[in-house]
Amino acid sequence: VLVVSKTTRLLDPALLEAAQTLGAKPRQLITNVVLPGILPNLYNDLRILLGWAWTWLVIAELIGVKSGLTGFLDTQGTFRNFDRVFPIIILIGITGFVTDQFLAWCHGIFFPWAGKNGPVTRAVASAVTWPVKTIIAGARRITAPSDLK
Repeated sequence: VLVVSKTTRLLDPALLEAAQTLGAKPRQLITNVVLPGILPNLYNDLRILLGWAWTWLVIAELIGVKSGLTGFLDTQGTFRNFDRVFPIIILIGITGFVTDQFLAWCHGIFFPWAGKNGPVTRAVASAVTWPVKTIIAGARRITAPSDLK
């Protein structure tokens, strides 16, 4: 809740004022200004919180669970078989890093207006949205007022 309120407060008030000046209703303010304005930052906040969740998960498993990877780490650490412990620790770190990088890559697809996307992300986003844009453009051409004469 605190993250959402902090992120919402970061929204530029000038955007809200401009939308209100143009006659936006409260529902339009939320759907067309507030949500598109806060979702990219909220997504980044959730990525950071996921990193914290990984950290607390590893700590909780090391303290409480004695099966799976944690049990293996605990057993091998007790017998000082560190050559078997460090690869598992590195694997956990790599998994967290790859997850974060994947979510960062998805940011450009989900929020192309945020401006943090590279050429590959733009290409994937345009490939994903192209069919939808084509269908909408075709529907607009069919229902254009000039066609109704």
